[in-house]
Amino acid sequence: MIGAWMVTEFAPRANDQALLEFYAALSSVTRETLMDHPRECYGFYLPNQFPGSPPSPDLEAMGVDPMEIGRMMIELARTAYDEPLAVNADAAAAGQAGAVAAASEVMGADNLILLGGRLPESDAEFGLVCQGMLTFFDHILASEDAANTFRAMSAAG
Repeated sequence: MIGAWMVTEFAPRANDQALLEFYAALSSVTRETLMDHPRECYGFYLPNQFPGSPPSPDLEAMGVDPMEIGRMMIELARTAYDEPLAVNADAAAAGQAGAVAAASEVMGADNLILLGGRLPESDAEFGLVCQGMLTFFDHILASEDAANTFRAMSAAG
């Protein structure tokens, strides 16, 4: 998927503002549209994760302007420095751990396996994944170290 490639290529080198705006746009699309379409939300974040996984959704058919996310990706590329920016790995790991804990509270610890360990079996489980991803991103976006945490995640691919 070209979008995933662009994020791993440019987000580690993008300026903070472009990086945060990109992830805020993902959060917004999730909150405003994808939460109402749990299977499509799963396909947006985890396309082709398992045999039978939902594919990436047609955002335009769902009423989302795909160009908005495209513009955010272009901004990642436009603001990218030649080399990845320095990352405080310990702080980023702590930021991700906090976000996982927040997602775990919303989803239930037993359901964290749905984020990559097994395919959800019902709309309710697909919805838990979507809520978990939204909580994960929102937790990081609300932190003081959001850019560092997202940069590290993006660099890890």
